[in-house]
Amino acid sequence: MQVNLIFWRKTLAKPRVFISSTFYDLRLARAELEHFIRDMGYEPVLNERGQIPYGKDMPLEEYCYKEISKVHILISIIGGRFGSQSRDSDKYSISNMEIKEALKQGKQVYIFIESGVLSEYSTYKNNKNIENIKYSHVDDVKVYKFIEELYALPNNNQISSFDNMHILTAYLREQWAGLFERYLDGDAQGILVDMMRKMEQVTSTLEGLTEVYRKSPPGNDSEEKEKIMDEIIIQNHPIFSAMRKMLRVRYRIFFTNQLEMEDWLKSARSGKSIDIEWDDLNDIGLRYKIMMGKDSEYTLDVSSDLFDSNKSLKPMLPSEWQESMLRLTLIPKSIDLDEEIPF
Repeated sequence: MQVNLIFWRKTLAKPRVFISSTFYDLRLARAELEHFIRDMGYEPVLNERGQIPYGKDMPLEEYCYKEISKVHILISIIGGRFGSQSRDSDKYSISNMEIKEALKQGKQVYIFIESGVLSEYSTYKNNKNIENIKYSHVDDVKVYKFIEELYALPNNNQISSFDNMHILTAYLREQWAGLFERYLDGDAQGILVDMMRKMEQVTSTLEGLTEVYRKSPPGNDSEEKEKIMDEIIIQNHPIFSAMRKMLRVRYRIFFTNQLEMEDWLKSARSGKSIDIEWDDLNDIGLRYKIMMGKDSEYTLDVSSDLFDSNKSLKPMLPSEWQESMLRLTLIPKSIDLDEEIPF
């Protein structure tokens, strides 16, 4: 029994936690955070421990960004040093780019800023238009410029100050306990509800198709029969459930062409007006700028492959749906839309 328990403990999957920060000034904090993560039963990922495999095909920093795709959580500690500049941009350090990559991949991110740095950040905000100011808590004003960008990002990325590692680890302990509780209470149930809705869609489609075949004479391949089948499939098109989930709409969504979809976007979300702008020059096809709430601005990308040459919605079965056909992206405040989200 003891052998089986040891084997189970060694093979059990663990959440992987990436620690991102400058190294020399925060190496003690990184070591303490590594110890805390192991005590929680998770797997820490640190560059200095050789836990990031490097190859010869790319610059070293690219392997750090690549490793983020294999972790579940990223913890960023921001101190007074800017650190090593990224090869990709003179605006960002490597640790800045690690945060950007984590957001791009939809990872859970926790950001901690040393209290002295955060206190002086207020001074920076009041004087950021004045050149050549020397700040006492940072070695480069780019640290404050990046913090300013962080505060313009979505609220679900936690930003906290800390004086010592005890405060930092206590905060993480509470946050992770809350994540686990929400999973037990809601997330698992949400997954089940989504599965049930998809099953209902498939069942409704199959029942409709079966009814068409049952009432049609043998060997009847008329255009009318094919038209009825397409109408049934359209009624249960997977884009409707995807939009409901993405835009947090509780009622049924239905449209048959691009114009009807745009009309719905203008009047969606309980009758609240949504101003849209249209742009077809992007990698997915159709792009709309929409407002959700008082001051939350998003781009909604819809694949042009969903519509035919007449801009009518093409019939599609749930098995043919791809997540990339619909994409919602928050537009950070005070950031140019043409730039990549700086997180």
